[in-house]
Amino acid sequence: MREAVSAEERLIATLRVLATGRTYKDLKYIAAISPSLMSTMIPETCAAVYNCLKKYIKMPASEEQWKKVATTFEETWNFPHCRGALDEKHVAINKPPGSGSLYFNYKKFFSVIMFALVDANYRFMYIKTGINGSVSDSTVFESTKFCLGTVPLPGTDSEAPYVFLGDSAFALNKHFMKPYTLKNISHDCRIFNYRLSRARRDPRLQISHSAYTHCRQFGHFRPNNSCVLCSAQLFINIQPFIPTV
Repeated sequence: MREAVSAEERLIATLRVLATGRTYKDLKYIAAISPSLMSTMIPETCAAVYNCLKKYIKMPASEEQWKKVATTFEETWNFPHCRGALDEKHVAINKPPGSGSLYFNYKKFFSVIMFALVDANYRFMYIKTGINGSVSDSTVFESTKFCLGTVPLPGTDSEAPYVFLGDSAFALNKHFMKPYTLKNISHDCRIFNYRLSRARRDPRLQISHSAYTHCRQFGHFRPNNSCVLCSAQLFINIQPFIPTV
């Protein structure tokens, strides 16, 4: 009878899955663990990794903290009234049996969504994974409960709302700014696009391209397991950019 799998063996097997995206059957000889055991062990270990690291992702807890985020955006990137930059990625999955169009996205494939918010120093403030692909980016944004308010614009007495920055996939509204379309835009609009793009162009905002690339390999897993694996993969990749104090 095989001895219980140690914590070290669990972690090694989990890292192999996260690094390669290979099936449990493919890894059974390398890990010396049965596919049936890995099917429960790997998601459990990924959940433990996620639960351990997620406590370091901290949203501003007060209006003063949000104001500090906005001030840093203005001082660093010359973009006032900004409380964060957003991005999302669709991770392709196989269609789950009986799911209909629940996971079918506007890009015409089945997916789950990874969604993140960073501050002006590219520190992650909010991360959400596992949203079914049929949900629009704007709906994901609108379902969050970020703190918003209004204050005068610099150099004027006119009040304006705080905003978040994103790309053209999101819908424009009073709390969300995205670039102008490039066709026949004025010089002022080009300057606006430049400042907006500069404030959100850091590779870390792209939800860690390395993590996203690896997550695309998890499409053959069931959606709930894909979400757990993606969460662990994402947190492992962005860990160096998570504030610990």
